[in-house]
Amino acid sequence: MLWLLLFVAPIALIVYVSVHKFHRAMAKAEADRIIDGIQPATEEQISKCITRIRQQSYWFRDVTELDNQRINRLRDIREEMATPHG
Repeated sequence: MLWLLLFVAPIALIVYVSVHKFHRAMAKAEADRIIDGIQPATEEQISKCITRIRQQSYWFRDVTELDNQRINRLRDIREEMATPHG
């Protein structure tokens, strides 16, 4: 029975980490599409995108300067949307 645990645990960990890295890559790709103007987004969608990037980055303790730039640019876009233009 112990051999089963020793075999399954590493595989489960690899799958778990792979899924989180995939979600992180998807969040970054979505942020890039919003920043580049390819994907229109509402303030709520931008906020969710920021949250996903921060959660995934902090989970792996791997916040890069590029992640911070993405987050700051998304915040700027969200603020521009909230500011009435007259």
